Amino acid sequence: MFKSTFDLFTPFYAVIFNIIVSLIMGLIVSFVYKAIKRKEGTTKGFIVALVILPVIVSVLVAVVNLRSAELNSAGLEVGLVLAGIFALTRFRSDPLNVEDLSYIIFSFFIGVASGLGYAGYTIIGTLVTSLIIVLISATRFNQVSKQDKRLRIVVPEELNYEEVFEAILQKYCVYQALDRVKTVDFGQLFELSYNITLKKGLSEKALLDEIRAKNGNLEVMLTSRQQ
Repeated sequence: MFKSTFDLFTPFYAVIFNIIVSLIMGLIVSFVYKAIKRKEGTTKGFIVALVILPVIVSVLVAVVNLRSAELNSAGLEVGLVLAGIFALTRFRSDPLNVEDLSYIIFSFFIGVASGLGYAGYTIIGTLVTSLIIVLISATRFNQVSKQDKRLRIVVPEELNYEEVFEAILQKYCVYQALDRVKTVDFGQLFELSYNITLKKGLSEKALLDEIRAKNGNLEVMLTSRQQ
């Protein structure tokens, strides 16, 4: 079970077997994702990607694995795997949150493991990881408090942002930390990103109104820290 399929079958049948394993494991990952995301909703394209990505990667790795074996070199194989990881994390048309990106990487490594012929490790790894994901979701270990928010404030270039919002945030928040500052609109504006924890019972609208009075009614955005 833990031997490479390329040691048990001819290359053609080994690749076919690996494709079947990748497809089944991809379906398991997609079912887990749909179950976890049933309340939030899912997109058709992302579900399809979770199913077919392991198959595509499996075939690609199998072909490169066979070719590198002929050349007595694993350098090409390793380089392809690393290139695929960077491609998945850096080149994508739609922005993904960290959780969705982790499913993509999960599917990618299913394809890599099965493509190398280690079907037993692929199956065990997929089932154990899926079980961990389900347990995390069932126990709500990944849930963030509703009071934990991300606050983005756009301010004019000349505004002393280091002091102007301090009193307001202390009034409405039990915790606040400036996480990032970046320039926008060709450097004419600054965008401030805070991680905050709101005090219970206080109005979010009142907080936004006070901030708008200080930043010249420029854009203010308050979102969940889960996003």
